[in-house]
Amino acid sequence: MDLEAIVAVVAPKVWETVERHLKRSLSNEEKILVLAIGSARQPYIWLVKTLATGAYVQAGETKFFEADDPSYAAAYRDAFCSLIEKGLLEPFGDKGAYQLSKKGYEAYSKAVSREP
Repeated sequence: MDLEAIVAVVAPKVWETVERHLKRSLSNEEKILVLAIGSARQPYIWLVKTLATGAYVQAGETKFFEADDPSYAAAYRDAFCSLIEKGLLEPFGDKGAYQLSKKGYEAYSKAVSREP
C-alpha cells in the first residue's frame, strides 16, 4: 500500500477538517503514520532499534526505513513522538508499543471517509 499516495488523494479539505477537530496541524509523516496504523492488520506502532539499521518506526507491517537515507527514518521517528505528544497514540502493553487513541481513530476515520 502506497501510503504517501493515499495521503495525497485525501482531499486537503478533509485534512483541514481533521486538523481543525484536533486543534493541531499534522505533518505529512504524521498523516501517513495515522493511516498506516489505522489500516494495519496489527494496528500497533513502535520504535525498532538495531545495531545494523539504527532506530526506525514500524507501524503494523510497514517499516519506515531506507538504508540509503537516514533522514527518512528520522522524519518518522519525529512524527511518532509528535503523535504521542498530540494524544493520537496511547501505550499498548509494556514493550513500548502504541496504538491509536480515541482521538487517533477519529482522525483516521475522518481521513478515510474523505468527507470534510
